[in-house]
Amino acid sequence: MLEHLRSGVEDEAVSSRQRGSTMANEELVEIVRQGRKAVAAWRRKNPEVVVDLVDADLSEVDLAGVNLRRSQMVGANLSRSRLTGANFSGADLTRADLSAAEVSRVNFSSARLFRAKLQEIRGEGADFGRAVLQGADLSGAVLSDACFADAELQETDLAGAELLGVNFSHTDLDHANFERVRCGWSFWNDVDLSRTTGLESMVHLGPGSVSLDTLERSATRIPTTFLQGNGVGQDWIESYETQKDPSAAQESFFIVYSEEEEPFAGRLHNTLQKHGVRCWLDPRRSADDNGLTGHVAARGFRVWDRVLLCATRASLSANWMDPLIESVQRREEAIKQHTGKSVTLMWPLNLDGFLFSGSWTHSQAEEVAGRTMADFTGWRRNKTKFLSELKTLIDRLKAEPGGRAARRPGGAGQSRKAKEGQ
Repeated sequence: MLEHLRSGVEDEAVSSRQRGSTMANEELVEIVRQGRKAVAAWRRKNPEVVVDLVDADLSEVDLAGVNLRRSQMVGANLSRSRLTGANFSGADLTRADLSAAEVSRVNFSSARLFRAKLQEIRGEGADFGRAVLQGADLSGAVLSDACFADAELQETDLAGAELLGVNFSHTDLDHANFERVRCGWSFWNDVDLSRTTGLESMVHLGPGSVSLDTLERSATRIPTTFLQGNGVGQDWIESYETQKDPSAAQESFFIVYSEEEEPFAGRLHNTLQKHGVRCWLDPRRSADDNGLTGHVAARGFRVWDRVLLCATRASLSANWMDPLIESVQRREEAIKQHTGKSVTLMWPLNLDGFLFSGSWTHSQAEEVAGRTMADFTGWRRNKTKFLSELKTLIDRLKAEPGGRAARRPGGAGQSRKAKEGQ
């Protein structure tokens, strides 16, 4: 009997807590329905409380300017609501219904909108930067000057939308649907459109910006009508469509070096630039360098960017070497899977002989050494040798921008020896 009573009390306590939780949620929904000022006042009193609006009905409500940053709004209904200037940054709106909502100047940056319903939303200046919109439905949306930079739009449906001045820079559009989209003055920079569907059916109301990065990453799989509609010149289109090697679409080399190799790296950079080889300096001091090095390293390399590694005892022994090698190998493998071709994206330049001394005991030592492009040992003292190796290096980089000479077992070094033996 005592146990039965205790059980009954516990059940009632649990039920009471559940009712309290439900009531608190209902009260919060009513506060949110009152708009921006009411929510701001509630947040001031409850600065540490997570806003729980899961499955809340906020349809047809004026939420202009409301701050719902980092709110939990899974399954919430905001259809036909006025959201102008609202802040949903970092909020979880998974499977939420925002259909036909007014979204001008709404901040959705870093929000999670997985499989959200966004049909026929409308507005200008909405920020979806870094948001997750995988599987979301934006069909019939009318957006101008919206930002989807760095957002995830895999399998997102934009059929029939009108998109003017929209920024798709660095956006993941894998299997996104652009069927019958009306578009103009938009930015398609550094995006892979090779698996984006419906591009050939788009209606172009004005030109757009299609970067070389996009042409390079999409590997000749962009419909001609899409390029023409965005104002890409016919000469560029013909060159792009006949390009057998997408890596040659844009030459870009990063000279990676430690502080000790700065004089050589600077001299190499200036000489390569004068000879038409486009390159940039990427100094590395430590794995967590936050200066210029940190900016370049944190930004990372695009998939086809190549590395000219100033190989010395200092650089090969540095704590940033492992991440660099791993990054290069990942990109090489990704390109191989995408194109079926093996590529070499990093070429060491031997500066002090340490690479071949046997003292470098790295697990990838032999493989890295096999990629060596040039021997600059003694470059300070032997000017003739330096100029000779430099000329050879320039000729190779200009003649084979995608590293075709290195696309054989053993890397560039073996390819070079084979040629010399002929």
